[in-house]
Amino acid sequence: MREKKFIDDNVFARAWIRQRLAKFIGPRRLIYELKLKGIEKQVIENNLREIKESYSESDTVRELAVNKFNRLKNVDPQIAKRRIYGYLLRRGFSPDAVIDTLDQF
Repeated sequence: MREKKFIDDNVFARAWIRQRLAKFIGPRRLIYELKLKGIEKQVIENNLREIKESYSESDTVRELAVNKFNRLKNVDPQIAKRRIYGYLLRRGFSPDAVIDTLDQF
């Protein structure tokens, strides 16, 4: 099946990454999910490298943070930041991108 390209980890990984990025899932979680599915590390890295050319993690983090802040208007700002920090980390975004974004609020 592999010879006839019915099973191709490269095609699967590319499709999985695009589909999950559309749902605002971060790169760290994508790597974790693909490893769980048995995709080789090199295939994951190659596909992420291709996608990162047209993907901005910081823009995505900012968009999600703004939306979450709007929902938490009645919550103390420090508590809201902690909740948003945890939320974004669970979605698979890097701590650096999250902290940089939250420092702007």
